[in-house]
Amino acid sequence: MPAMPYLTFVDQCRNAMTLYQEAFGARVVESFSFRDAPADPSMPIAAGTENRIMQAVVEIAGSPVRMSDSFQTNNDAPITTSAVSVAVESELSTIQHAFKTLSDCGTVIFPLAATFFSPGYASVIDRFGIKWELSATQKTGE
Repeated sequence: MPAMPYLTFVDQCRNAMTLYQEAFGARVVESFSFRDAPADPSMPIAAGTENRIMQAVVEIAGSPVRMSDSFQTNNDAPITTSAVSVAVESELSTIQHAFKTLSDCGTVIFPLAATFFSPGYASVIDRFGIKWELSATQKTGE
């Protein structure tokens, strides 16, 4: 039974998918909006939320990540969650590109730098509030 991250946004999931496509070359495996769901009177869809993402799976660095918009209609209300980060390991050039892309309008926690455990490590919170731990892999024989 595999575990995978599930990222939740308030009307920003579609924009986040676009950012992750740019940052990681992510591939959208599936994406359904609330309007795609069968009508169910017990779960009415709030007016104005029909185009939000109900369910998406995006492949980032070869791993699936589930994503969706919340049912919240107030964009100012924060989504509370535990402190969870998404970790991505790849070659240095990929990590450099991802860091540059995610840090644009984001918050750098730890700038991209060589460490004792990685030739390039960084921690950044993207513009949607998702924390990323980016780590370049060591080359074989190093």
